[in-house]
Amino acid sequence: MAPLNVVDKKALLSELASTAVGMNSDVGIDGVPPHHHAFLKLTSPSAPDDYAIISLGGAGWFQLEIPGPYYHLQADDLASDEDTMEYLEEYLQAATAYLDGRWSLGKSRFFRLPFVTIHLEDRPLKLGLSVGDTFRRVFRR
Repeated sequence: MAPLNVVDKKALLSELASTAVGMNSDVGIDGVPPHHHAFLKLTSPSAPDDYAIISLGGAGWFQLEIPGPYYHLQADDLASDEDTMEYLEEYLQAATAYLDGRWSLGKSRFFRLPFVTIHLEDRPLKLGLSVGDTFRRVFRR
C-alpha cells in the first residue's frame, strides 16, 4: 500500500464517520507540517462534553483518545489497506462503546496509575496515560 497523504486520511475518516450512527462527528487535520494527522472527533448528542478522538497519523500510527486524557496507540508502518480499516473500525467500536457508557476506571497494581477499560463486544480495550503523564505521576515524589 502506498502511504496515504493527510487529505486521503481525512477522506478515509470522513467515510468512517458516516457509519457512526447517533453520534456527532467532526473530521479535520491537525499538527505542524510535515507532521500532520487526520482526526475524527465523536461526541454523544446527550453528553457533548464527552468525546472520543480517533487519529490517523504519518508512518502508520493509529490512536484513540478520550478525556483524562487516556490513549490507546497502535503503530504499524506496514499496515495494508485491510489492516488500516480493521484498526479504524476497532477504534470506532471502542469510541462508540465509551460514549455509550460501556467503560470502567481502574488503577495499576504497582504504581497505582489510572487507566480506562472500554468493554468491547469481544474483548476489553485498555487506555492509559500518555508517557509524559505517566512519568509525572510516577516520579512526583
